[in-house]
Amino acid sequence: MTNKSEVRLPVLSSGDGAGPLPDAALSTLRSFEHQLGIGSRDYAARCLALAQRFNERPWLQQVRQAVTIATIGVRRVYAHQPHLFAGQSAVAKVTDNATMTR
Repeated sequence: MTNKSEVRLPVLSSGDGAGPLPDAALSTLRSFEHQLGIGSRDYAARCLALAQRFNERPWLQQVRQAVTIATIGVRRVYAHQPHLFAGQSAVAKVTDNATMTR
């Protein structure tokens, strides 16, 4: 049974992915996961669970809110310890792309 603050994500499939990440992006992702102490997938699920607390909003707005929460979290971790990340442009691209898709 799932808790209301828990989001169940679909099972990962090795064949449906967009392909392997470039080394700089993978290094940045691993550094981010290390700083948070949880995986990026679990972090995304936490952000979505937090956004779902605003249940008066339509579901798509909740998803957009989750993206905003995740983007702010990425920027916060990066701002405190930028030297831990492989390429500064990799983090900037991720956060800029997330902001642009809204």
